[in-house]
Amino acid sequence: MNRLLDSKFTFQSIGITNQGCVRDHNEDAFLESSDKGFWVVADGAGGHQSGDVASQLIVEKLSKINKGRFFGSFVNKINDNLQETNDELIEKSGGEETRTLIASTVCVLIAQRNSIVCLWSGDSRIYQLRNNQLSQLTRDHNRVNEFIDAGFSPEDAEKYPLAQHLTAAVGVSSPLFTETQSYEVVEGDIYLLCSDGLFKELSDKDIEEILQQNSLKYAAQELMDLALARGATDNVTVLLVKTALNQ
Repeated sequence: MNRLLDSKFTFQSIGITNQGCVRDHNEDAFLESSDKGFWVVADGAGGHQSGDVASQLIVEKLSKINKGRFFGSFVNKINDNLQETNDELIEKSGGEETRTLIASTVCVLIAQRNSIVCLWSGDSRIYQLRNNQLSQLTRDHNRVNEFIDAGFSPEDAEKYPLAQHLTAAVGVSSPLFTETQSYEVVEGDIYLLCSDGLFKELSDKDIEEILQQNSLKYAAQELMDLALARGATDNVTVLLVKTALNQ
């Protein structure tokens, strides 16, 4: 367990990743940076070349960030770092006009004192378990809402491949579109950062029940095992963060 010296909370985390049952390699990557107070999941955009290059570059560059004194400036520093990575990936791919993409989704959980910020681009998600109730803190950057507005039910919209088309990701266009949301931390909160390979296989109810009943280590493994048991057609990454009061 790592402790943030300027925080009223301790943050325990564990992450695992797997290429799944169908893909021949893993384009997911994650970063545990509990000492600096942030955690990252990046998912190389499926169907594009060098997704693993994109996700690995994201976590590599973020790992070099030094923690700032002020929370707002630290969040801005992380966002600026992602903007720089975005431009670097576009340059590697030959520019925005090319048909080649080197891209990745990303979600970042940032903690300081009694607050957390979710920062993301794409459809990697952050969930919160509080008082045994699961909530999704991020919203996917894809076309699902367009399909819902057109009259499809949320359940049906999720089934259509076109609805899953990403509307934002690192390495697609400049400037990078990111979204942020801030929340108050409560003792005992559990946060789940994951790639879409997990929630393609598990329902919210599945995730909620597993997080309710297990220690962090076993919950992470059980989430992964269930996704694999159901066929895991994509890479799967699970990163759990649990809060406790400093003693």
